[in-house]
Amino acid sequence: MSPTPAPSGGEEFTEVVVVRHGETSWNASHIVQGQMDPELNEIGRQQAVVGGGESLNQLTERCVSYLNKIAQEHIGERVVVVSHGAAILEMSWHTDPPNSPIRRNIPNTLLNVFRVSSVTGHWILERCGDVSHLNGNGFLENSFGGNGASA
Repeated sequence: MSPTPAPSGGEEFTEVVVVRHGETSWNASHIVQGQMDPELNEIGRQQAVVGGGESLNQLTERCVSYLNKIAQEHIGERVVVVSHGAAILEMSWHTDPPNSPIRRNIPNTLLNVFRVSSVTGHWILERCGDVSHLNGNGFLENSFGGNGASA
């Protein structure tokens, strides 16, 4: 990995490396963790919110707010955050249009590298979906049904 980014045009950046957790038995069985397969009806959605559930917009706001806080506390440094696929997807959407083809798969152990400006709070997605650290060890060929995708 490259050194921490240098200041650019008076801006200092925090480099935030977001890593998806490793494969679980549920991933291997294509069971989506933390979400139920059947769609909830209106009453079910209201019950989920009361119990602490959150919408995708709320998830995005929580993730973005947290990474902005980390960036402010670690200006000019590199920070590594381990997270779940849905949160990583939402963070990626914050920097890139949601219809971009580069983020359709969120494989386990991927690396996304964001640079967050300490001046403007602007996010730059420098690296997305990088699993090159798995090359040569057989994981990419053998995991997730051989296609690099995971539930």
